[in-house]
Order: sequence, then structure tokens, then C-alpha cells
Amino acid sequence: RRRTLPSAAARAVLLESMQDAVIVLDNLNRVVALNPTAQKFMGCPAAEAVGRPIQEVCSPEMARLSEYLTAPEMHAEVTLGFGGGAADSDGAESWQYFDLRIAPLSYGWRGGLTGRLVVLHDISARKRAEIALSRARDQAVEANRVKGRLLANVSHELRNPLNAIIGYTEMLQEN
Repeated sequence: RRRTLPSAAARAVLLESMQDAVIVLDNLNRVVALNPTAQKFMGCPAAEAVGRPIQEVCSPEMARLSEYLTAPEMHAEVTLGFGGGAADSDGAESWQYFDLRIAPLSYGWRGGLTGRLVVLHDISARKRAEIALSRARDQAVEANRVKGRLLANVSHELRNPLNAIIGYTEMLQEN
């Protein structure tokens, strides 16, 4: 017979092992629970965060997250600056891009919101690839425009002398 984890233990293992930042808030935006990834992003251990309003425990980089906490439910892409938005070694600013999902946990017996689940999925690698692709496309369009101008100029510069040569050869043939 197989042994299974009790559902509470399974939820705890799942929450602890997730790569996404998971934050559980009550209806007053106080932190109820957060996983290790969320602790890292917020710059605050769970022991210090639980029971306090999220605005008080957020790192300066994550403070912008509180702007989105007015909605009971949301799905959006958000950009948060880490390292003060300073440029890194390749000249790009130190931004992290997230897929933000806020979901109501449950509604009380009177129909009120009792809490929310906030999940931040890091999509920085995908967004950086999209930005690089967009820049490459813009460079290709510009290169194509320059090539077109160059060909038009070369065509014009060659056409005039060639027309003169053709005219002289026709005169020579007639004489």
C-alpha cells in the first residue's frame, strides 16, 4: 500500500518548491504566507513579513507591486526595477519582467473577499528575447532602407555615363 502526503503537507511542499513567487494576503493586504522565492524578491524573511501589510515589507524594487493590489483579481505583465534600474554589463537596464496574477482565495459567507493569492512568474528571459528580436528587426528594416537608397544612387550614377557611352557608340555606328 502506498503512503500519501496529507493535503496540508502536500500544499506546503508545493508552495516551498515553486519557482514562482507566491504571496498570500488577507483582505487588509497583510501577508499571511509567502514562499522562499517571494521572500527573495521581497528582501524579507517570512518570519518578519507575516502579519504585516505588504507595503511595509516590500523591498524598494517590489514596492511598485502594491499599486496592483487594489484589484481583487488581475492578470497583467509588470516591470520591476532591480539594482536601481542601473545599466548592466551589456548596457541593458536591470529590469525584471513578471506575469502577475492576483486571484481571490474565497469569499466569506457574506460575500466579502477573505484574501488573495498573488503569483509572480518571472518572464524576464522571454521579454529580453522579444526586445532583442525587435531591435534586430528594426536594424534589418534600416539596413534594407539604406540598401535601397544605395542601389538607387548607384543606378543613377551608372545610368548617366552609360547613356552617354551608348549615345556616342550610336553616333560612331552612323558615321
